[in-house]
Amino acid sequence: MKFTMESRLPCDPALMWEQVADTGTFRLVSAPLMVFRSRDHGGLPRQWVVGETYALSMWLLGCIPLGGHWITIATIDRSARRFSTAERGALIKGWNHTMQVKSDGRDGALFRDDLVVRSGIMTPLIFAGAYLFFLYRHWRMGKLIRDGRLFVEDERS
Repeated sequence: MKFTMESRLPCDPALMWEQVADTGTFRLVSAPLMVFRSRDHGGLPRQWVVGETYALSMWLLGCIPLGGHWITIATIDRSARRFSTAERGALIKGWNHTMQVKSDGRDGALFRDDLVVRSGIMTPLIFAGAYLFFLYRHWRMGKLIRDGRLFVEDERS
């Protein structure tokens, strides 16, 4: 199952791209709904790296364990401000995710998520959860930008 979600954000597209490519932003916009903790020695690097696989623990609301989650960075295209991942986890057999940042033609950014989810018989349930999670991420990203907080946090663990 697949979906696309796009949000107009009140920030410079180049600055937004730098945030999307930052592992701290991933964690910041996911929390507190979903909390991801690195299982790798040394934690996550500051920027995602093509070809690398990152082992994470996934927690609903920071306290309900949902098992391991692995993110492999498939592509990063800086000129198109787009990158894609191939992910899997305890509950997820396949999660192919592409994020892109573009200009909105005015003074803001368009942030786009494309997601394809495969989890066998669990696909409809995982898909529904993913859709709600992405709604939350888009809402949280906009709120953090409007509150001037998106570019502050830099926790790595």
